[in-house]
Amino acid sequence: ETTPAEFWLVVALPLLLIYSLRVAFPDTSFDVLDYRLMNGERALLGAPLRIGDFFPVRFPFNPAPDMLTGIPRHLLGYRLGTIVNYAVLLWIGTILDRLLSPYIKRGWWRSIAVLLILFTEHALFLINNYMVDLLALPLLLEATRLAIDGGDKSRKVTMRIALLLGASVALKLTNLAFALPIALVYFYYSIIAKPRSDVTATSLLFAFAFLMPLLPYTWYIYSQTGNPVF
Repeated sequence: ETTPAEFWLVVALPLLLIYSLRVAFPDTSFDVLDYRLMNGERALLGAPLRIGDFFPVRFPFNPAPDMLTGIPRHLLGYRLGTIVNYAVLLWIGTILDRLLSPYIKRGWWRSIAVLLILFTEHALFLINNYMVDLLALPLLLEATRLAIDGGDKSRKVTMRIALLLGASVALKLTNLAFALPIALVYFYYSIIAKPRSDVTATSLLFAFAFLMPLLPYTWYIYSQTGNPVF
């Protein structure tokens, strides 16, 4: 499935213009200055919790998303480091384009619809800051697209959905509130499409793939604090 050429004119260019207007102003969000930058810097240098530190982090969240935003910040500087959010919005747009393609056939109209969806206040607020809320959206959206597709329910698709949902929860634990309903939708269609004997194997495979992105930090924080979700 290819993204139509109209997408880059109708969606990518206006979002780039909005990003360009805001990129001159450095991110001074409270949560970013309070703990996001610290989590990212510590994790990029090694373990976020150090021996001998007193109250080393404001919140010991999984630093994976802060590392993701920290890499372009080191490469491009503090203002341009937020370019990852613009790329994420384009990724979301390509998934929306695929979701809308059965309903809106013409590329121009479909691209306009995608742009209107992305023109939400919170998405445009996040386009040039270091908050992590935007990063998991394409993972959840792609998992949703695969889950509601009543066709292919192969093991490859099962693992893809589980990995996407697991990665979204690894980026932010509260995304579990969205991942669980998506998983339930997938299993509803999966049970219909597969013989009953395959459901147990599918469930075990799904659980294994879902936990893979969560295990490294969960094990680390458990070893440090005695609580896997400290």
